[in-house]
Amino acid sequence: MIPWAPIPPETPISELIDQTFYADSTDGRALMVLVSFPVATRSLSPRAAAPRLHVTTHASFGWQRRRDSELPEYLPISGVCIGRGVAPRRVLATPHAQWPHGAAPFFEADGARLGFDDAMVVWEDLEPASAPEDDVVRLAGTLKLAFDTARAHAETVGLGHLPATARNDARRAAGAARLAVGARTEGERAAAQEQVVRILRSLALHYLPAPEAALPLTDGRTFT
Repeated sequence: MIPWAPIPPETPISELIDQTFYADSTDGRALMVLVSFPVATRSLSPRAAAPRLHVTTHASFGWQRRRDSELPEYLPISGVCIGRGVAPRRVLATPHAQWPHGAAPFFEADGARLGFDDAMVVWEDLEPASAPEDDVVRLAGTLKLAFDTARAHAETVGLGHLPATARNDARRAAGAARLAVGARTEGERAAAQEQVVRILRSLALHYLPAPEAALPLTDGRTFT
């Protein structure tokens, strides 16, 4: 199947064995899905589909993000998505994906493992005004998938990647960011944003951009 090609939502999962696909909804929820034979039937030929198939899903929201299920082979893709809380607005085939145990899935692109930063670099190198429409659409899908995967990983790990001594400060920064987003006045927002910047500076997290770069994320706008 061609990477990033759309898949009709009524397609039964029996037609997608050993395939990974990505689905998202208008509310921003996203899902990665891998369809495969149950372990006991992997020795069967591809045409000898079992009555039920093994479906692994990894969601960008909720808990537990990763689930394994045995589902009827006639179930459409949309049924898998709806069962995980995603009413799909689109379903796309992805490049061959890796599904490491205990971590979010990832895939290879142009011979390299694609992570969030890699997708951003590719997108920044693209000139939308002159690039072919197919390239823009493909890379936009790649970027959103990488972002959703990175967000799911961050939400799963939470503050666990920080040293124990830094977690209380990080919680205070997160609380101040929430206050900034929900502020009723510009003065309240500015005060909360100043606290966010001050705390992030004290944490000195080298892998984050400058604290000031977080300010557009807390100005109360809704991003899509």
